[in-house]
Amino acid sequence: MRFSGGWRVRPISSSGLRERDRLQREVANLVGSIAAGVPATTVAPEIRTREAEIARLDHRLRAPRPTPDRDRLRDAILQRVAEWR
Repeated sequence: MRFSGGWRVRPISSSGLRERDRLQREVANLVGSIAAGVPATTVAPEIRTREAEIARLDHRLRAPRPTPDRDRLRDAILQRVAEWR
């Protein structure tokens, strides 16, 4: 979404959380396959790959979001309200 003045708002999405949950389930399944007898040397690289993706997603999800400029936000909302009328 883009407001006048160039300020961008990135919508907060749960897609990163869903992706992290999916990857965590895959890691659990891969670990389970080791317990079921699949050689760890076969599965370990896949686990490492998914754990690296989980770490990347966690880093991105924990990154601080910029605080919006309230005056610019108010002006943008008032502009939208005026356009709706």
